[in-house]
Amino acid sequence: MYIGTNDKDTYTQIIPTETAKEIVNNTCLNYFDGYTIQDARGVWKDEAGKTTGENSIICYFDDADASKIHAAADEIIKKLNQSTILIEKNVIQMEYYTGDKKK
Repeated sequence: MYIGTNDKDTYTQIIPTETAKEIVNNTCLNYFDGYTIQDARGVWKDEAGKTTGENSIICYFDDADASKIHAAADEIIKKLNQSTILIEKNVIQMEYYTGDKKK
């Protein structure tokens, strides 16, 4: 999930980034057992062609159910007053490696 922090109505950041991250973190804890949160900077053009930059939050989930991702996104959209959240879907292979036990 790619989550912007600018308010959808004012195109400015009203909620400080750290507070937004707490909101995202607390929401995700209700839906997922584990995830990674990363800070980013997003830039986009709106339907009128206006370019806007904003602080963004990226959440990575391992083997997450789409309905849970959508439910969490619905909450975050409301809490951060967003128009949309970008949800990226990839098929990847992951391994939780615990080290070479022969050594």
